[in-house]
Amino acid sequence: MKNVEASAAQAEQARRHVEELNRHISEQERIGKVLRETEERFRNAFDYAAIGMALVSPQGNWLRVNRSLCELIGYSEDELLHSNFQAVTHADDLKNDQASLYRLIQGETPTCQVEKRYVHRHGEIVWALNSVSLVRDADNNPAHFIFQIQDITERKRAEAALHSLSVVDELTGLYNRRGFLAVTDQHLAEIRRNEKQPVILYADLDGLKEINDSLGHHEGDRALAKSAEMLKETFRTSDIVARLGGDEFVVLAAIGPEESAASLTQRLKDNFSAVNKLGNRPYNLSVSVGVALFDEAEDHSIEQLLAKADRAMYEDKRHKRSRESFVPQLIRPRIEAVA
Repeated sequence: MKNVEASAAQAEQARRHVEELNRHISEQERIGKVLRETEERFRNAFDYAAIGMALVSPQGNWLRVNRSLCELIGYSEDELLHSNFQAVTHADDLKNDQASLYRLIQGETPTCQVEKRYVHRHGEIVWALNSVSLVRDADNNPAHFIFQIQDITERKRAEAALHSLSVVDELTGLYNRRGFLAVTDQHLAEIRRNEKQPVILYADLDGLKEINDSLGHHEGDRALAKSAEMLKETFRTSDIVARLGGDEFVVLAAIGPEESAASLTQRLKDNFSAVNKLGNRPYNLSVSVGVALFDEAEDHSIEQLLAKADRAMYEDKRHKRSRESFVPQLIRPRIEAVA
């Protein structure tokens, strides 16, 4: 009887083990099914995402890429999988990119998001918003990065256009006041490195009101655009030429040992005289000019020098009026003759 009871107990224990094993197998099958379904959903989301997706090793190698990423930068899947993200990253962005990934590996941040430039297969720049997260293995070691790469090239172009509008005069294509002030510090430093003297030249287009009143604002705009063209032709491409507004222009130029402020002014006026001799408009173009030199000892601000050059320009205009050679007096007879 004891043997029978022991056998029955063993059988019952075996039955419980079998049931437990069956439950375990069923649970493992359920978990496996869930994992397969999850993996399938991830694969579909990855492969058919509208933005670029990639798995990247801690060393930077592409482990897996989707179709959108291949289309974004112009490389095939096979080409990317035999390369790394550094090879298609713009050289100027690579250092910042690697620093962001290093912070992820160090655990300083759970995710990172940066705007960066990729280089397309054909050489074009592709701006992208890179969102990156790090996946770790069971031992908490870095396994791979997940890159989400969104094309923002059009947005960057729009931003550049808006920035250009904010610093460039639409009529003449020159810098406006804001643009001029934004670049002067850097340009001044470059002039001094070249051991030249910076000079501010302030020019005012004579008789613009008379042109507008007699021939209309369209002709006044033509006069301004031609004056801007003459300023750009007179000065070096390295000099900064701007339209401050209305009929006022300014130049930040550099004077070498063989030059003087007076020679710059004379060259500008000579060029205007040469254009007037062509006689292809019913008025003469002329500018009144004032100059202000930078004096290191006085340490004037750029705004103070602009004001000083402006005062000198009005003095030049006053002398023109006193000599009865001021442009508005020349405009009227020529306009009347054409009429």
